[in-house]
Amino acid sequence: MIRRTFYCLFIFFLTHLGILLHEASCSQRRILQQLAYLNIPAYSLNVYTQYDDERWERLSIPVGVGQGSQRSYQTPTGRGELYAKATGVTFTYGPQNPKELVGKTITHSNTFDKATFKPVRIEMPKDMKSIFMKVNSDIDAQFYKRFILHETTDWYTVGVPASKGCIRIDREDMQRLYSAIDPSVQEGTLSNVIPITIYYDVVEYYPEQKMVVLHANIYNREVDYVHEILHDLKEAGIDTQLINIPALVTIVNQAKAQFAEAIHTIQARLHNAPFDRLIRDHEKRLLHFTFYLKFQY
Repeated sequence: MIRRTFYCLFIFFLTHLGILLHEASCSQRRILQQLAYLNIPAYSLNVYTQYDDERWERLSIPVGVGQGSQRSYQTPTGRGELYAKATGVTFTYGPQNPKELVGKTITHSNTFDKATFKPVRIEMPKDMKSIFMKVNSDIDAQFYKRFILHETTDWYTVGVPASKGCIRIDREDMQRLYSAIDPSVQEGTLSNVIPITIYYDVVEYYPEQKMVVLHANIYNREVDYVHEILHDLKEAGIDTQLINIPALVTIVNQAKAQFAEAIHTIQARLHNAPFDRLIRDHEKRLLHFTFYLKFQY
């Protein structure tokens, strides 16, 4: 499992050099480097951009990931690179569709209106965007070239495991990401590849809020939540002897029960007919469980 150690050391390095993360417009500055990090069970992609004034900007994008029922449908973890951009991408019907449709271009999408949640049939946008990615998997040591970060009209699948491995991004967020990734290149091969680390961290600790966030183990990996929590707390300098282990086990069991129900609901929904697949935000939130440390340290 790729842990957050590299990511945490990276942030530690930035902090102690006095480099600031900010959201200001940086269109007039030259980019020195870009780095991308994706935590699969958190459904979160972060792109860090360093400009020639040595300041850093972070762009955080929610994503959808691979279903996980089969290894071939999982988004691979490992290290790789983003290497190209494309506009006007089209999609074709897969083998799960009637034979007369398989391989043909999808011209319309059966989805839902964001404002009303009512079913709508829309024409596929002509300017759909994608970012191409290569990943060296840390699970099976294979080098994958077929995965992409792509725009989706099924916006309700962002934040859940729903794809066949590729990374889904909502239209508005893809516009932001596409513009931020090597903005000198409108389409085609990037002038400089962007390193991406894709990891699988089911526990995240936020020291300022004394907050622990657990994520559903959607790929059924061998995960010991209690061990992972204690590991992260130790890394943060907390004396874990202060932790009430039986109480922590109870919390973890509550979270795992919540995750099991949420995954069952979402998987069942995704197997429904197109206009019965809507997944609402409150159902997505059940894939995550938050608790706070109560003691002083």
